[in-house]
Amino acid sequence: MSEADHDADAAGIERLALTGHTVVLDGLAHVWRERGVGGVPLVLLHGIGSGAESWEPVMPALAEGRRVLAWNFPGYGGAGRLAPLHPGPAEYAAALEAFLAHVGVERFDLVGHSLGGLLAAYVATHWPGRVRRLVLSSPAGGYRVAAGAELPPGLAQRIADVRGLGPVEMAAKRS
Repeated sequence: MSEADHDADAAGIERLALTGHTVVLDGLAHVWRERGVGGVPLVLLHGIGSGAESWEPVMPALAEGRRVLAWNFPGYGGAGRLAPLHPGPAEYAAALEAFLAHVGVERFDLVGHSLGGLLAAYVATHWPGRVRRLVLSSPAGGYRVAAGAELPPGLAQRIADVRGLGPVEMAAKRS
């Protein structure tokens, strides 16, 4: 193998390596993981209590022949919080739109898990020309509770436990 071939091969491997990124767009920090190049981009949306890093174990397989982007929802994994106290799908979709514009993604395949499934379904129905394929993995059913209204007792108790116990003790209690 010549030195030029070695350098080209090393550059190709480097492009496929998982990289983390942060950028601030219109005052909102966006954080994502990225792997691979080429093909139709694949956008991955994580579930509640998770983050872009939850996709890392499967990203190598998903990135064969394509660019894969795992985006952190606003408020997760170092990403900035949205301004509204109770943001809805439109606000999250606008943040995703700003991110996709920044990374140059127009048409893409979309996978959403749990909470990410809710946003993925919203995006697919509101941007039908942009989402080529959609996968909903165990999408959250939601609670159908208006912003500020009383939560179901089980959910209210979990939130009270997190606030009272803290995340570490809450995790120990639930496991």
